[in-house]
Amino acid sequence: MIDLERRLNEFGDELDHRVDPVSLSELADLLDDSGGVPPVGGKRPSWRVAAVAAVLVLVVVGGFALLTSWGAADSDRVGSDDQTLPSGPVEPVPGEWVLVPGGEVFERSLIGGVTFGEDGLLAVGVEKLVIDQSGEPPLTVAGIPFVDRGEQAAVWTSEDGSSWQRVLHDPAVFGVNGRLGDVVAAAAGYVIVGDADGVPAIWTSQDALTWTWVQAPPEAALLARLISTDQVIVAQGSVAGRDLNDRGIWVSPDGESWTHVDEVAWSNPPSMAAGPSFVILGEAREWLDRDQFTYTCEPVVWTSLDGLEWERHRPTGDLFAGETCLPGMVMTWFNESLIAVAAGSAWTSTDGVDWVMLPESLGAFGGGVVTLDGETRPEAEVGGLASSSNGLVAVGIVRAEEGEVGVIWTSTDGATWSQPLRAATLFGSAGGGSSVSELVATANGFVAMDVFSGQTWIWVEPAS
Repeated sequence: MIDLERRLNEFGDELDHRVDPVSLSELADLLDDSGGVPPVGGKRPSWRVAAVAAVLVLVVVGGFALLTSWGAADSDRVGSDDQTLPSGPVEPVPGEWVLVPGGEVFERSLIGGVTFGEDGLLAVGVEKLVIDQSGEPPLTVAGIPFVDRGEQAAVWTSEDGSSWQRVLHDPAVFGVNGRLGDVVAAAAGYVIVGDADGVPAIWTSQDALTWTWVQAPPEAALLARLISTDQVIVAQGSVAGRDLNDRGIWVSPDGESWTHVDEVAWSNPPSMAAGPSFVILGEAREWLDRDQFTYTCEPVVWTSLDGLEWERHRPTGDLFAGETCLPGMVMTWFNESLIAVAAGSAWTSTDGVDWVMLPESLGAFGGGVVTLDGETRPEAEVGGLASSSNGLVAVGIVRAEEGEVGVIWTSTDGATWSQPLRAATLFGSAGGGSSVSELVATANGFVAMDVFSGQTWIWVEPAS
């Protein structure tokens, strides 16, 4: 998962070039006309009202069409012909990736996280607002003074990924301004972390439609990520009174009562996985000069069976040999073992501590570097990894002469991976950038999402 703060900065740069401001008085008129539409998707046109309340300004950010099968031939991996995109709910054919365009429901939006539960798919993130406050009187929404930060918390639901509905924004629940960073589904219900009006916050729901704002633990300065088993939820974020790069965790059985595990600490956004055990890979940093952002570091792994009792280890294996800092990686549990993608290959571990490279995967995810616009970058980056009983999917980008291209890799065993299926841009162009990094396994396949456009790729596994 790519850091939400970086996404927001990139997204804001896009919006600065593409939108015109509206005045607060115009916004107030739109809000007054919005009426009391309940937050239920699909039954009534709640998104139309929410979009008006958030100011109707169309922004097109990226967009990629992928209409190909898991076992497609190499010649089919990059689209070249004009493609007719579905205009509404689609019925994916088993064994094929099918695109669902984001459309109006995701306009000006940024996806922070996606999960799958009893009610289907749930995505959370941010809608960017553009408001000109010059010379206008203060505005209140639901009795709350409106102080625009240009961001509004956003929640979307879908039964299967073939169509999405926006849950109507309620400022009394999500704050006037806010951002939602991640979401999980557990036995106790759905849990979201993010912030509301600049304050760290947690939300819980039983149905993904009606939400309750839960006060964040007092030790939390920022809540960014979630992982969970059915019975235990672990939140990751920054600890109050420490540098924002210094991370910690909070544990809860239900999303409402949280315990700070003070001894678990590391620096930088980590790689996290929940399954037979909880595993967190991060860095332990020794700061040389915080102003100059210079430090020494070493990889560190924390493991726990219950989320409360944790053990610290120094990870071992070729992946960490000679490493002073944590290599960029994503990981997930698959068939009682961890699978990770890092340094251009796939790696496995039974405990999160000792890692072995899967030799069949050598170079499957690049491993070299390319120079684009005078900047040297890795030739591929994997932003998401998910597994089901039938295999794994990784999503990310490949950099080539034409720029950054969104891609999807697949594997049935974690060792042997397909050539990247390149998510061609709309109407077949192979150029352009993408951020296909939100990925989740569903009851019968996988769903991948472009974080900037809300476009969704659905894979339905063939019946066995």
